Amino acid sequence: MSSNIIHSNVHYARDIGFDYGHADSKVQADLFNGLAQGFKTFTGGRGVAHDMQMSYMADGLTDTAKKFITDLAENVEAANE
Repeated sequence: MSSNIIHSNVHYARDIGFDYGHADSKVQADLFNGLAQGFKTFTGGRGVAHDMQMSYMADGLTDTAKKFITDLAENVEAANE
């Protein structure tokens, strides 16, 4: 089922992300948790494939997305202190 979701939604990724921006914090966290788990499974968690995919994603981010991810990372760091 996962590959079907990817293929059917490839053109709607931005819209789906926008819609999740209006969801509650639990749903948003679950979205990131699922993305992180899938990414780890896909890339093996570390190594060349992981680093390359991270770089490719970073290259495709808008300034707004970069700021959002930076802000989220700062909050994650603060929560871990």
